Amino acid sequence: MQGELALLEADLRAIAKEDKESEDEEKADFEFCIQTLKGPHVCEGGDQQWRKALEIRQKLKEYSMSHASSGA
Repeated sequence: MQGELALLEADLRAIAKEDKESEDEEKADFEFCIQTLKGPHVCEGGDQQWRKALEIRQKLKEYSMSHASSGA
């Protein structure tokens, strides 16, 4: 699961970089405003970064639960 989390983090970093460098003002603002990041989005593909963050959140939850149940 740690490998999966690392991959998801790399994906998120790439999406965030792309959004930051975007000419779309909404995407460029994601870095500074969680409300803008969460949406609703006017721009196409504006939800990618937020969906990836939610995917990471779910994976962290699974990871935490697996460690709690194994006694690690």
